[in-house]
Amino acid sequence: MNTVISQPRYIPALNYIARLCYTDLFVVFDTVQRQPREPHNRNRLLCNGEPKWVTVPINASSRAIIDEMKMAGAEWIQQHKDTIRNYYLHAPYFDTTLMDIYYQGVEDSLIASDYDFTDAMLQTYRNMGVLFDFEPKFIRASAINDEEIDQYFGPEKLMAICKKIGADLYISGPVGREYGVFEAFRGSGIDVLIHEYTHPVYEQTGTNDFVPYMGFFDALFNVGREKLTELIHQPLNLTK
Repeated sequence: MNTVISQPRYIPALNYIARLCYTDLFVVFDTVQRQPREPHNRNRLLCNGEPKWVTVPINASSRAIIDEMKMAGAEWIQQHKDTIRNYYLHAPYFDTTLMDIYYQGVEDSLIASDYDFTDAMLQTYRNMGVLFDFEPKFIRASAINDEEIDQYFGPEKLMAICKKIGADLYISGPVGREYGVFEAFRGSGIDVLIHEYTHPVYEQTGTNDFVPYMGFFDALFNVGREKLTELIHQPLNLTK
């Protein structure tokens, strides 16, 4: 079984969705501290060719564990829909029904979970599966956390999680090389491969200079659902 371990993402970029689609079990890494500058609860979209942050309001300190993060209400959902519509109204494949699929059930999830951030993100993962024709298989790290895992830090914690779930292959992003994943997994019996992602280049509305790693709505509304589904389902480029 292969696995990816990654912190939750709102409107994730294409490389993140490709891993979510590909992996046998995606571990949502919610047992680590929130990093305010990371795109947990925000991502960038293009407005007139300029990247703009779209951010979910959070009631949590800058040092909160992700599992403890609460969203500040649900009013932001309609506000973000309006913002995305304004950004991409003139894109060739803009379709409000596709946007509605991504947000389907998110408000219900928030209310049922006392506005838990990660639960809401998991609902969006299910919705991305509907959008792009795959069934995401995921688990929260907090659901399997125990004293054995808790004694580790950094990349060693990733190794401990992989052992806990019975994974024999851990798929890392390129930063894993500098993060020390190969050293942490050495002797564990678990192989490590790096996902080397080549971002597709496409015509973006409002700019002649391609801007990669936008939130996926940018590609969805510029290349269309069918083409983007094909791109997401391509096998990962995995290297040592």
